[in-house]
Amino acid sequence: MRVLEHKTIRIDFFPDDHFFLVKRFDSDDESDTNYKTVIDEWRQVVEKYKPKKQLIDYSDYSYKISSELQQYTFENLLKPSHKVGVRKVAFLIAHDLFAQMSVEEIMKKDTGEMFEFRYFDDFQKSKEWLLN
Repeated sequence: MRVLEHKTIRIDFFPDDHFFLVKRFDSDDESDTNYKTVIDEWRQVVEKYKPKKQLIDYSDYSYKISSELQQYTFENLLKPSHKVGVRKVAFLIAHDLFAQMSVEEIMKKDTGEMFEFRYFDDFQKSKEWLLN
């Protein structure tokens, strides 16, 4: 079931498996303000549906996430996600190297103790790992 959709994000919830499928998209008008709005709305649906797992597809997303936004994501999405029960996260990697590096930087912020996570370049493999 679709629980969130904007220009830069689409989130579907699969209640039987307790997981979110999150797809990020590029947008010509992406900005730090828009990024924060999406993070806040993402947090709200995480808090509402309480998934245990997330598959986050960054393969079509190239926005460079600044250090400030990385910290914002950690405080306003990752910590609250862990608090409501998210424990496993699979990432489909971005094709843009700098965008991928910024995602990896977010996950270096004490998240190894919060989540089991892995990076993939194949959707099916990421989903199999996440659901097993």
